[in-house]
Amino acid sequence: MGMRPSKPEALVRYEEWLKNGPPHFCWNCDNYGPKGECYKYKMNPPEEFVHTQDACPDWIAEVPF
Repeated sequence: MGMRPSKPEALVRYEEWLKNGPPHFCWNCDNYGPKGECYKYKMNPPEEFVHTQDACPDWIAEVPF
């Protein structure tokens, strides 16, 4: 009986993404409003901060139900 072929690299990357979840940026944080304000800190974070992954330890993504 033959061996199963190795898993495609794209699938490996996808499974790793699922395990780790989405990247943490202000843009996909539930505390980040449509006008660029942070509801938690009641301020507009600087653009450099907004574009830095894992910049905020309070990043949150609520379950949509």
